[in-house]
Amino acid sequence: MIIGTKEILTTYKGISEGIDKAIDYILSLDPEIEPGKHEIDGDKLFVNVVCGETKPLKDFQYEAHKKYLDLQYVIEGSEVMVYAPLDDLKRETEYDEANDCQMFSGEGTEIKVKAGDFYLVHPFDAHAPGKGYETNQFKKAIVKVKL
Repeated sequence: MIIGTKEILTTYKGISEGIDKAIDYILSLDPEIEPGKHEIDGDKLFVNVVCGETKPLKDFQYEAHKKYLDLQYVIEGSEVMVYAPLDDLKRETEYDEANDCQMFSGEGTEIKVKAGDFYLVHPFDAHAPGKGYETNQFKKAIVKVKL
């Protein structure tokens, strides 16, 4: 997992062409973008813009993906994202190929992510986004980069 502020995103250019395009997208993102799915490069690169309310940090599961990595960028508000290496967790579901998702449980590291922050999660990273110490609103862009 890579985490930081928008100002340092360009330091991660060069990892892959898809990540470079995702970084360029976040750097030019209009904060007024409407929620929903927005195509960037067909199924190779797209963004899901979501608005939501944080959920309590209890009784949650992690998600992990095999086909896509996530570059998540908080536009407004904040959330707590819980991170754990996939190898440290217990598998709870079989891999759902249609939704590119598998669920896990276990202990991890809580990381507060606020407006202007990003995190990049790879297939070996499990994450539980959208959590909070208290309930608050957030808006974020989740750029999906096909591997």
